[in-house]
Formats: sequence, structure tokens, C-alpha cells
Amino acid sequence: MSDNDYSMSLGKANLVSLLLFAPISGLILAPYIMVWGWDKTGSDLLVFYEDPLLFFLLMIFGIVAHELIHGLTWMIAGNRSWNAIKFGVNWKALAPYAHCRKPLGVSAYRSGAAMPGLVLGFFLIW
Repeated sequence: MSDNDYSMSLGKANLVSLLLFAPISGLILAPYIMVWGWDKTGSDLLVFYEDPLLFFLLMIFGIVAHELIHGLTWMIAGNRSWNAIKFGVNWKALAPYAHCRKPLGVSAYRSGAAMPGLVLGFFLIW
């Protein structure tokens, strides 16, 4: 394993995520629109404006599921124990996180990084 540190600050990660928000949203919505059409997509999105409590509960569920998927994937792909995975919230940045306390190989890390998008993205389409 390499000793190089390729991590980035939370501020830089948030900036990158803001820049990627629109193109990734388009990639997520495109298959949904192709499967369900414009009218259904529009009505599905309006539900969140009409029922803020539902939106809030789904956001909390999605955040928890997202972080659990990171942790479970790193545990399995990195051959780590559940105790090696740490979950928390950086309250100053309002950023939930999952973290493996022991170094991971790059393929295990990449798998864990990609898996929430794949798993939750699949369920969003269907």
C-alpha cells in the first residue's frame, strides 16, 4: 500500500460536490424520466414540496442508508470488522460520515465510495 495521502479537506469536498450537483442530478433524472416520463417525474418531485415531513423523513433515511452502505461495503471489500468502521456527524459542517479506522486498499475504498450511489440510485429509478 502507498504512503501517499490523497485525501482532501471537507471544504474542498463540499465545493467539488456543489460543482458536480447539476450534472449528477441530470444523470440520475434522465433514466427516471425515460422510464416514467415527464408528467410522472414532475408529480413525483412535487410530493416533496407538498409534504415537507415526508421529505425530511426520506432525507434522514437516505443519509443513514448512504453512510451504512459505505461502512458495510468497506467492511466486506476491505475484510474489516464492524468495529473498524466509525460513523458520526461533523456538526460544524453538518456532514455525516462513515470512516474506516484502518487503512483500506484502493479497490475496497473505491467500492465503498461508489456503492451508495449505485444502490440508492438503482432504487430511485424503480
